Amino acid sequence: MSYFMRKLSCILAAFLMVFPEFVTLAQDATSGIAKGDKSSIENVNLKEASSYSEDEFNVGTEDTYTIDDPFEPFNRGMFTINKGLDTIILKPAAHVYREVVPEVGRDRVDSVFANMKEPVNILNSALQGDGDKVARSTGRFLVNTILGIGGLFDIASLADGLEPVNEDFGKTLGHYGVDTGPYIYLPLIGPSSPRDLVGKAADIASDPFIYSVHKDGVYVRDGVRTINTRESLLEVTDSIEETSIDEYSTIRSIYAQKRRGIRND
Repeated sequence: MSYFMRKLSCILAAFLMVFPEFVTLAQDATSGIAKGDKSSIENVNLKEASSYSEDEFNVGTEDTYTIDDPFEPFNRGMFTINKGLDTIILKPAAHVYREVVPEVGRDRVDSVFANMKEPVNILNSALQGDGDKVARSTGRFLVNTILGIGGLFDIASLADGLEPVNEDFGKTLGHYGVDTGPYIYLPLIGPSSPRDLVGKAADIASDPFIYSVHKDGVYVRDGVRTINTRESLLEVTDSIEETSIDEYSTIRSIYAQKRRGIRND
């Protein structure tokens, strides 16, 4: 790979971190938006996401919860920087990607990346002492790797008892009572918290892919995942921009909802 391509891949890999938490929170908490249900993003309902203690999140109204945000002026500045980078680089690249790669191809990319995350799911399920999820994730990984041709096809979801598992080290820390801490919005990282920052680092360190291929392969993997994920969120982020009075507050509320509800899995 040429020097230019290596540097480009490094940049794309870095931008994978622009909205790392928002990627999953948007998919989990705003799935209706992608289908055109804009109202659900305006009123983030958190009543059903109740597994975290109220010491970790402040109760705003009976329907909403907000994470503690003592660094809001700094966080808003970082949000503005990240949004500018997304507008200039990621969003245009995602539109080009959508035009070039057909939907069936993008779906296969999604399946491969989901399969590559299974070792992290297995490890964190084991650390949480959840044997059922360990078995499910292990079964999914074996079935999709072998029968699904390296994860190109999600064959496992067709079988009873092999539903998808979504675990991370941040959830594992929460399982053992580690507080979330204050809301933090960092450049190239996006919405997070002290606990989730530590968890993200642990998830990266426990990813076997980074030890099994040359670093150029890791850069390419992360670059493709960046663009593929950003493409899948085009409608979601457009709807947030169109319907939110305060986009920063909306994303913070969705983050709080996602991190509260995620332990209900």
